[in-house]
Amino acid sequence: LKPLRDQEIVLLELGVAEGKSLLYWRDFFPKAQIIGLDIHPVQINDPSNRIKVYQGEQQNREVLNKIADEVAPNGFD
Repeated sequence: LKPLRDQEIVLLELGVAEGKSLLYWRDFFPKAQIIGLDIHPVQINDPSNRIKVYQGEQQNREVLNKIADEVAPNGFD
């Protein structure tokens, strides 16, 4: 992942539990938008505003399409 570290990527994580991994990704990729999806509501304290969490099921294509349309119209990295 090191070659991607300083690039402006859009990362999607499915199943984020408490969201601690989202904070890790935010810190590891300083220029990235970090997107999470979980079936349960997740609250993240992110002063950088680079993390966005959606609630829904990962097999729901409508939810995935909505996320892609809103934050990654060119696809996820």
